[in-house]
Amino acid sequence: MKTCLALLSFVALSFGAPKLPNVFPIPDGRIVGGDSVDIKDYPYQVSVQFFNEHGCGGTIVGNKWIVTAAHCTVEYKRFVGLVSIRAGSSKLERAGQVIKVKKIYIHPKYDDSTTDYDISILELKKEITIENAKPIPLAPAKSSVAPGSIATITGWGDTQEYGNLANVLQMVQIPIVSTEACKQAYGESITERMICAGYTEGGKDSCQGDSGGPLVINGTLTGVVSWGNGCALPGTPGVYSSIPALRTWVDSVINK
Repeated sequence: MKTCLALLSFVALSFGAPKLPNVFPIPDGRIVGGDSVDIKDYPYQVSVQFFNEHGCGGTIVGNKWIVTAAHCTVEYKRFVGLVSIRAGSSKLERAGQVIKVKKIYIHPKYDDSTTDYDISILELKKEITIENAKPIPLAPAKSSVAPGSIATITGWGDTQEYGNLANVLQMVQIPIVSTEACKQAYGESITERMICAGYTEGGKDSCQGDSGGPLVINGTLTGVVSWGNGCALPGTPGVYSSIPALRTWVDSVINK
């Protein structure tokens, strides 16, 4: 899984070891096989930070609302005062607007042993106002995601497995993989709340540090970086939480 290891390491040292999902971990890092890009072209992307250090990606879905992965936030929900986001900057841990998180909402059915329902929402203490930071529309509830559709992934994760975080925002485009093909790689671990994407030959993927970040198709947030077996390996696509499958819950939180 594309687990936020840097943040979890701090929590483990300070407050006792957290329980991690029972899946093969993907080391935190940056997009594999991508290109450096400008935040103005991907203004919905944010860095989710703990103690002012990048841990996961996130997506702006409202002026005070961020969508990210549950596995990114489950361990520091108890320490919400130490969680913030950085918006409007292409640079890792530099510039942009930093805003503290007011509350963390984790999907009530999230299962850290299977990584099912891997989605959470951050409510910010104040609105995002900086230039080059704005919300992205959500994919409609229960809409279909056609295999072969090209998805755009962005983040500051590793450019290679067990590598280092990127200093500049990275972007890669990869095709959606059918559920049947994904189950050939992962078996029954794949549920209706998951979307898979990647090339059969590997080479391009999200990686550690990209967890919680956006998978975008046709200008809408369609998935959330969740887990996988390694980074950009042949025959093992990345797995993303499905926004169409989880949209009703997202709406219930941000429209309360």
